[in-house]
Amino acid sequence: MDKRGLPLAGSLLLGALLIGGALLWTRGAPTAPPARPPVDTPSRYAFTTSAELSVAEGEDVLASAPLADADSPEGDGGGDQEGDPSTRPVDDPAWTADGRFAFTVVDAVVVALEAGTGSVRRIPCACPHAAPLGESDVAWIDADGLRRVDPAAGTPALDPRAVPAPPEGAFHPTLVGSLGERVYLTQELIASASVDADRLYALDRDGAVTELLPDTSTIEAVLPGPGGLLVHAHRSFSACESYDSVILLPDSGNPVPFALDGIDLVDSPQPRTVHDLWWAGDVPRAAIRVWRCPEEPGVTGEVWESRGERWGRVSEENVVAQRDFANGDRVTVTSGRDLVFSRRGTGERGVANDVLAVAPAP
Repeated sequence: MDKRGLPLAGSLLLGALLIGGALLWTRGAPTAPPARPPVDTPSRYAFTTSAELSVAEGEDVLASAPLADADSPEGDGGGDQEGDPSTRPVDDPAWTADGRFAFTVVDAVVVALEAGTGSVRRIPCACPHAAPLGESDVAWIDADGLRRVDPAAGTPALDPRAVPAPPEGAFHPTLVGSLGERVYLTQELIASASVDADRLYALDRDGAVTELLPDTSTIEAVLPGPGGLLVHAHRSFSACESYDSVILLPDSGNPVPFALDGIDLVDSPQPRTVHDLWWAGDVPRAAIRVWRCPEEPGVTGEVWESRGERWGRVSEENVVAQRDFANGDRVTVTSGRDLVFSRRGTGERGVANDVLAVAPAP
């Protein structure tokens, strides 16, 4: 063989080995799984009107329960069902953690609607508010303490945890929110209908009590979320002097009061009211309206979100409540109290009228 061919043959052999090795390495290397299409989860939510609690998916209403029943609710103390239904207070809708029941409180009665069957249960509670507790229970505070019930079965039972006693002459505490087995309670500090002063504290599974806010305005809502605990407080000085504030209690650190466009909500010369407050992922959002007194609250409603310690405007639509779903759907309550559903931004469909509040299923 010609010696000059040996280097060429060696080069060819080495190249073949390198290419073969590269192919073997490529075949053995881990590859990313193919991208899966997004799961088309149903957009289920509950909403209330002055007359009904309803469950819907998209633009379709699945089931409804009248808030007042011709028959007396279970047991005694069914609440006062007289008077104009449109003027009585209706608690915002909520869900049990397992998503089986939507519920609200009206006339000191828990109205629970099973989403899958449409069955309704009415449970006297002697309470203005209720909240989910644990996996499937609904809970509230009455004169005896913390009470809970699984709407699917059973009767209300006292939770063994002791609720701190109220100041002399003051009402007993009110349950305003929960996270798992932890409940959030407000306690008025002064037995006076003309003074807005509440203390916020948490009651843990083991009975430990933690004071979160020692003294603030009347607490309207408490919303646990990924960034901490959102607190909506309200103070009224007169019919034309009504101010709202929003405070974030982070998991660690000091409370953060949010300002609106550089003007604190409490001290605004043009008072603003936070009509609704919610978590949009890990960002707090609010539907905020301007009071126009002595006529009525401003007809305009705008969606704002927190940016640092300030609010930034997201939209100038006439909105008093709005929720986005993971699949891109959205439900909106307009300033005219119309409930509108939008599927992935492809258009709006009317669902109901006279809507007070909305709550997506867990």
